[in-house]
Amino acid sequence: MDSISVIAHLFSRNTHARPYNTSTKLYPTLEFFGWGSILAHCHLGIIFVWPFLNRVIVRIFTFLVYWF
Repeated sequence: MDSISVIAHLFSRNTHARPYNTSTKLYPTLEFFGWGSILAHCHLGIIFVWPFLNRVIVRIFTFLVYWF
């Protein structure tokens, strides 16, 4: 659970670090990161959705590695 909180904290910090620019394609991904951090703080929901979120987190990290 601690690692999930750390990941959520990193995503929320990453979301607030960048400006919300609706003219770029980054806006939906930023909103997705913000929504993911909200979901990750919901620990009860994480227990049931963890196998799915595990794949999503891996995809997000690979996406970030290729993006930057």
